[in-house]
Amino acid sequence: MREEIKYILGALEVKSPSAYTFKAKLLEVINDPPALIFFADKLKQETQSTKKDFPDDRVAFYDFYLAIAWQENDIGTAKEQLSNAVHAFRIRDFALNEALSEWLFSIFHFENQKYDRAQRACETAINILEQLITRCEDESKYQKAGELKKHLSELRKFQDSLKTLVVPEDSRAENNSKDDSGLTEVPTISQDDDLVKSKLRYFHDELKKVYENLREKNKRIPPTLVAAIFYVYKTLAISHSVYSKVPPPETDREKEAYKELLEKVGFFEVIEQLVALKQEFEPMSSREEILEKISQEWDLDINR
Repeated sequence: MREEIKYILGALEVKSPSAYTFKAKLLEVINDPPALIFFADKLKQETQSTKKDFPDDRVAFYDFYLAIAWQENDIGTAKEQLSNAVHAFRIRDFALNEALSEWLFSIFHFENQKYDRAQRACETAINILEQLITRCEDESKYQKAGELKKHLSELRKFQDSLKTLVVPEDSRAENNSKDDSGLTEVPTISQDDDLVKSKLRYFHDELKKVYENLREKNKRIPPTLVAAIFYVYKTLAISHSVYSKVPPPETDREKEAYKELLEKVGFFEVIEQLVALKQEFEPMSSREEILEKISQEWDLDINR
């Protein structure tokens, strides 16, 4: 899958000169394991240095590059870094980069024989790209839409390889059917399931449009809207939910505020997205303060 990873890396949209320099370097050393390890060590130092101040957009790209650099030697750490990148790209509405990250996740799952997860990550990436293409066409950005369609075409080729996949019998896939060869096929989706998924995707797309419109106009994004988008996403991608880890609480009050908010919201992923959104506008606020404000806003939304 090395060529697919090169394609994904080449398609990544990077505006920061520093992040672009590391991208170019990664493309140079991607086929040289010793040089790749040296690259990862240097980039890790750069990432830690960048995070000393308030994290900026570069960190998401650095996490993405580290995921690629560590994939073969430490897949667990690679997935963690990629989760951080997906989370950051999603919060900042870097839709193309989010889609490319999901595609990369699909490759990671594929190479680790997690075929169901690979399919779901691939579907998520396709859905994001399709939404982005529609948005570009609606805004008469036809050249950009054309570039995105090229990426979508390459992604669909990868998806085709997943659809024809045959999984070994001793894999952990559940509820699969066996053929005469003794192998286990990935279960197909029924027409009814496909119809339900189609309607859910439409609902998810409409919610995302509202979210993106509010962000573009720099308006308040209701916590319940963020939650609704995730609830539908979770339904569509049961085995593929990508978010960074929850940081340990620094105070007893932060621990209690988080517990209270989790009881209201239901998913830590929603809380972390809401926290990241708040931090963009209130970088000096503590996590404890942000959690309490989110809880108050949630109550206001629910009681309206």
